[in-house]
Amino acid sequence: MTNIYVGNLASPIVETRLRSEFEAYGHVNQVQIGWNFAVIGMDDDRAAKRAISELNSRTTWFLREYSR
Repeated sequence: MTNIYVGNLASPIVETRLRSEFEAYGHVNQVQIGWNFAVIGMDDDRAAKRAISELNSRTTWFLREYSR
């Protein structure tokens, strides 16, 4: 599983919005939202990398792989 750190989120953001954005790339296991950031868990490492690349280029969010 790949965890993705998503920073620079506008408040308020809802789980369903984040989940739908990332599910366009693959299955989302978890969505955890903090203050202006979130952590998204995806099963497929390739799908996660594709989501990071494409969403970084078309959103104001900052995305990177995240290890706990």
